[in-house]
Amino acid sequence: MGRGTAVSKQAVSGRQARPLPRDTGQRDDSTAADEQEADLEAYIARLLDAAPPLTGEQRDVLALLLRRPRRR
Repeated sequence: MGRGTAVSKQAVSGRQARPLPRDTGQRDDSTAADEQEADLEAYIARLLDAAPPLTGEQRDVLALLLRRPRRR
């Protein structure tokens, strides 16, 4: 097979695997990291939007947990 071609295989689950990106000989880790960070931020935002609001008691407990000094 030539350079830059991706072979798609089916996983055991029957789903088709995502094709591998072409190898351009250059890596741009900052772009990949930025995309991962944006994906994570979007995922967290979706989770927070779907969650019900905290009760007053839950907020108080959370505040206490965040204020406690850590034991070593």
